[in-house]
Amino acid sequence: MDKLKRKELVMQAMQDKPTPCIYLIRNLISQNLYIGSTMNFEKVFNKHAAMLKFHSHYSSSMQKDWDTHGENSFTIEMIKKIPENRDADFSLLTKLQNEAISEYKSKGLSPEKLLQ
Repeated sequence: MDKLKRKELVMQAMQDKPTPCIYLIRNLISQNLYIGSTMNFEKVFNKHAAMLKFHSHYSSSMQKDWDTHGENSFTIEMIKKIPENRDADFSLLTKLQNEAISEYKSKGLSPEKLLQ
């Protein structure tokens, strides 16, 4: 990629409004789930991937899955976007994250709740 195109992409990313949401990371092989919350969905997987690559992730089960199955076995999806008419704050994100975890548990799945 040439420098001009890269600069253009960086400028666009800086201007895009971050998306606060609740997200789900799934290992496609083990089917382990992780539900988290973020003020910036566009950057959250890179944060997790960086910690996992350096063997410093706070989830030992996610680290084990990463080490065993590799990056390509993981997917991330937004499961609840904060409505644009609501101010996103950490207390709202925590509340919605806990609701999502309860919802998945009621379906018989066992997502891991981790500190953010």
